[in-house]
Amino acid sequence: MSLPPFNGVIVYSKRDPLRRVFRAECKSLGLAEAVLPASEQECLDQLYYLQSALLVVDYDVGAKSAAKVLQAAKSHHNIETRPILLVVDTLDHNVAATAAEFGVSMILTGELTPGIVKERLAKLKEQETSLQPLKEKMIQIAFARERKDLAHSSKLLMELQKQYPGNPRIVVEVAENFIQQDAWEEALKILTPLKDKKPPYLRAIHLMGRCFAKLGQPDAALQAFEMCNLFNPNNVARLVDLGNILLKRNQVPEAKGNYSAALDMDPSNKPAKMGVSQCLLLEGEVNEALSIMKEMSGPRELAAVFNTSAVVAIRHGEFEKGVELYEQAQKALGSNRKLRARIFYNKGIAFHRWQKPDQALAAFETAHKLDPSFDNAGHNIKASQHLLAGGKPTKAAVGQNTSPQAAPEVNWDQEAFMNLFDDQSEDEFDD
Repeated sequence: MSLPPFNGVIVYSKRDPLRRVFRAECKSLGLAEAVLPASEQECLDQLYYLQSALLVVDYDVGAKSAAKVLQAAKSHHNIETRPILLVVDTLDHNVAATAAEFGVSMILTGELTPGIVKERLAKLKEQETSLQPLKEKMIQIAFARERKDLAHSSKLLMELQKQYPGNPRIVVEVAENFIQQDAWEEALKILTPLKDKKPPYLRAIHLMGRCFAKLGQPDAALQAFEMCNLFNPNNVARLVDLGNILLKRNQVPEAKGNYSAALDMDPSNKPAKMGVSQCLLLEGEVNEALSIMKEMSGPRELAAVFNTSAVVAIRHGEFEKGVELYEQAQKALGSNRKLRARIFYNKGIAFHRWQKPDQALAAFETAHKLDPSFDNAGHNIKASQHLLAGGKPTKAAVGQNTSPQAAPEVNWDQEAFMNLFDDQSEDEFDD
């Protein structure tokens, strides 16, 4: 049995006349009684409880607040499962692009008389009824993603592609599925035809930016994110992505500005808080960074934040700063032996890049002593000993047995730091 086109109506507006007209016309059409949240937070709460309700957003609440509510309307699955009606006084390219990014179903502009509101609500109801099979499948995809059943969500999306060929909303969901499976090149390939749509299809361009970043094309990623920001500077996830790209380029003040802008919109956003912490570490504000990290992270994430900041410094030739950050991380981690082993290991790589082989060897030996099962550290001990003995490195796989004729090369994998913990829980590292 099909679901109704929407199981409720939420009207987010600060203008009482507009709230009253929508409530009256919803009632006259036999729709559910409109809920009229008095604040942004109350609206967000109602979105959580009424996950298929029609959402009416009055852009007069402010661009930032409207964007935050529109993002939340896509649910925590980041997929379009509800109808959205956006009310704007004047429609321009920026508003149109923002509406497309957040999956707005209809835009109302100009004078809103009761007759016009009733007519548009009736049209939207008819439109949503015709699209109901698509919406129901989108909800199934959302649930499949929640279960991490990407095979099933991929199957459903393939069916939708056959039914609605070229539909950009379906294309970006297919790309999202590829991304969740780490198939970044496939995602970029399917998104590329959408890059020239008018007005710009921001979600597609944003996902292309993520693909570029993952595929080692930071300049293209930066260009994609900045283009999206010209049209809609109020997307929290994009502000964080932009901060991440700028941080890797060692543009610390600019990165911090984007993370801070994300926190202005969503004060509890964890990636933004971690980004600000990384910037503070690079600015030498260790205590301030620690105060942020300790209120939202465990030791594993704390180690990762220090490591990311150190890698940024080292990649830009600031070896002393990078090593100092690893030393601060060791103090912050206390008695956590396995995490401290990883920190010493990466500190050893920093010394190796700094052409300080004695200090590199000492760091690798400490890492192996803290965690004797850490094969990467054992490998780099042999490589460092060989270099100190005057040998020349040759490439060998991590953990591979080597002979004097095939000496191992020191492995540079600081940026893959967190991958060392993929199959283990944080609690396992607490002594």
